[in-house]
Order: sequence, then C-alpha cells, then structure tokens
Amino acid sequence: MQEIYTLPQEFVLLASDRETHKWRKPLQAYLETYAAGATLIELLSEEAIRLGDKGKLEVNRREEDEDDAARFLLNHLEQAKPQTLKKWVQSFYSRGK
Repeated sequence: MQEIYTLPQEFVLLASDRETHKWRKPLQAYLETYAAGATLIELLSEEAIRLGDKGKLEVNRREEDEDDAARFLLNHLEQAKPQTLKKWVQSFYSRGK
C-alpha cells in the first residue's frame, strides 16, 4: 500500500532527494520556508484558511485530522496579527535567519 503525503511532505522529500539535486541541495532555511509556504497553499486549497479583507489570511475552519504542520500554522494564524500570504512567507524566512 502506498503512503499518502501532504503537499509540504512531498515537497520536502523531493527537495531533499540527493539523486534529484546531485550538485546542491537547498539550504535548510530555504527548505523550511518553502515547506511553510506549501502548507499555507495546501490550507488555502482545502479552504481551512481564506483571503479576507485586503488579502490578509483568516482561519476559515479547523479540523482535528490536520497534520502537525497544519495545526501549528492554524494556531499561529489565529493568535497573530492578520497578514497577507506574502508577509507570512517572509516572516517564516526571516525567522530562519
């Protein structure tokens, strides 16, 4: 039976595959930022979050079957000041520095 991965999990597996990136793997900070962005995109596609006023992200619904990364981001989005998707991704990148 084949395992089913989330979009962020698939991205990290592909991005960190040594055969795919023979000459250079992405830096850890980039990989984390891309995984956070992929999680946000997945949450948008599942309508767990939506674009609200002025393009700022809002939590639309919560489900118990979300994976750890999704739960983390949903909690973070609910507790923080609303920001646009671009600002959220930039904040995850800046946090890595």
